Amino acid sequence: MSEIISRARWGARHRNGVGTRTVGRLEKYFHHSVTSQLPESASFAQDAAAVRTVETIGEQRFGAGISYSFLITPSGRIFEGASVDRVSYHSGSGRNSRGVGICLVGNYEDNRLGTRARDAVVWLLQEGVRRGWWGDPALTEMHRDFRGTACPGKNAAAAFDEINRRGRGQPVTTGSGSSGSAGSGSTTAGGSTNSGTTRTGDFLVGTARVPVHPAATRDRDPIGHVGAGHAIRRDPDRDTLGWYGVGSGWFVHKSETEPTSADESAGLYVGQWPGRALPGRDAHTWESHFAWVELLARVGYADESLTVALQKWLADLGEDVGPADGVPGPRTVRALQSALRKRKHYDGLIDGKRQRLTIRGELSYLNSQRSHLGSWWPQHARAPRL
Repeated sequence: MSEIISRARWGARHRNGVGTRTVGRLEKYFHHSVTSQLPESASFAQDAAAVRTVETIGEQRFGAGISYSFLITPSGRIFEGASVDRVSYHSGSGRNSRGVGICLVGNYEDNRLGTRARDAVVWLLQEGVRRGWWGDPALTEMHRDFRGTACPGKNAAAAFDEINRRGRGQPVTTGSGSSGSAGSGSTTAGGSTNSGTTRTGDFLVGTARVPVHPAATRDRDPIGHVGAGHAIRRDPDRDTLGWYGVGSGWFVHKSETEPTSADESAGLYVGQWPGRALPGRDAHTWESHFAWVELLARVGYADESLTVALQKWLADLGEDVGPADGVPGPRTVRALQSALRKRKHYDGLIDGKRQRLTIRGELSYLNSQRSHLGSWWPQHARAPRL
């Protein structure tokens, strides 16, 4: 339990995630694989084979290799999945980019969570702090907290609070098996613990166990929940039922009048793309601009500059885009045209000119991704196949 077994050692066969991201403040999401249950006495070869099975499932579902960042077997072995600085498809809802998926290999709806696996989760949470991957040695959320699923299974879910208390307690060492000392509860910005939400002025702040469920906006889609540490508040100057996000990308019903350019907007509105198709036009609008921003962010390219994000994405697709310098020059446009042509959304010349046919190809491609993203609200989103 004092090491993380590398991808090379267990025999990874598929791609290592879908994009890079910054580590340091990563969140941690708790899953189980619902695959065959191995005994605690399983050999390394048996555990490695089980991890490769999970990798195969991820490749078949998303075409992006293993879905999780770390996998823990009943024996207590910890396996590297997608590298910690790589985005993988484990949780959706923007969580793929901002956090890691920690997966218990097996079925913990039907099987107990043994001491070795519990200790391994705690050790990993503390090791992530030591390595600078995240700041809090505790799980952020379980899969069931933000999706309609039993994952990580009732027996693993029952251990969630204990794991977090131990993670924040005394360091766990190899073969410790102890229950650990009690640490503090998960405290939100408003000072509450995992037992509920807290109110700070006009703000409500969700916790890992109890997210906020605001009301629906008038003539708009219902608003989904806000997870741990994210705040929402009513906008008194708008619709009395309107809520808008604070901090991490909740852009809801900010005005009845839509802005006319990207510079006047902070993001997409409820009911716009991907809730509706972008109209076929010969020029980009602020809505198509932020459609690109949102799509690329969902798969790990959340840069301040859309051009940089686009260049990084195109490079990972194997296109000759050159350096990610933020300059939308002819080389970048040629790479974009090539990528669109390969996906049958563009049949014009590869000439480096971002004119009518190229823009129409971009809009066509963005609209093709709507079925992968699902509803606008993040908890309904599925990872797009790029």
